Amino acid sequence: MLLNASFLRQSFRGFSFANLTLRNYAFVLFSYEAGMLSIRNSLVTSGLAASLAVVLSAIAAYLAERKIVRLGGLLAFLAMLPLVIPGMVFAVGLFAAYSTGPIILYGTLWIPLHGVSDQALAICVYEL
Repeated sequence: MLLNASFLRQSFRGFSFANLTLRNYAFVLFSYEAGMLSIRNSLVTSGLAASLAVVLSAIAAYLAERKIVRLGGLLAFLAMLPLVIPGMVFAVGLFAAYSTGPIILYGTLWIPLHGVSDQALAICVYEL
C-alpha cells in the first residue's frame, strides 16, 4: 500500500497511468536534506553493525567451541540471548539503559548500532 502510494502524484486519485510519477523519489533523494542524512545514517549503522557482529561472533564462537575459557557455553548462551527477547522489548530496554546513567547515548547512532549488532551477533553465533 505504501509502496503503491509512493509512485502516485496524488494518492486520493487512485492508480492510473496518468497519476504515476517518480517525483517523490527524486525529492527525497536529491532535494530533501533529511532524506539523504537518513539514508547515510542507515547505511553507516548497518555496515558497522554487520562488521562488529561478524568480529564478535567469530571470537565468541571460537571461544565457545574450542573451550578456551571455562564458561564458553555461557558465553554462547549470552550471545544468543537477543533472539529470545522480542525486538520491541529489546529496543525499549536499550533506550532505557542508555538514556540516563553513567553512559548517555541518547540521540546518537550508538543505540541503533548496539541493537542491530546484538541481533546480528546472535544469528552469527547460531550459524557458526
